Amino acid sequence: MKGLIMDDVVVERVTAILREFDLSEIGFSGEFAAPDDEYEPEARDLAALLSVRKVGFADVVAVWLKWFDDDLTRVQVDRDALVAALNGSRSER
Repeated sequence: MKGLIMDDVVVERVTAILREFDLSEIGFSGEFAAPDDEYEPEARDLAALLSVRKVGFADVVAVWLKWFDDDLTRVQVDRDALVAALNGSRSER
């Protein structure tokens, strides 16, 4: 039976997705670019959830509240695309 796993590959995938969507709008290019691993702690939290189930946007908000005290209400993002990308990052064994 296949099971879901949380591994470094999933964390890397989720980190890349979070960088792409840049929910905190910190920027990853230019002179004052954020480091590549800026969203790694948040990615680890989401990867842990993804190891047991699919996530929804409410899960992303919960993680952002934990790390940034930000409920993401001001962020203009395609929520469906973000959630689909995150759920697509899940690994199976």
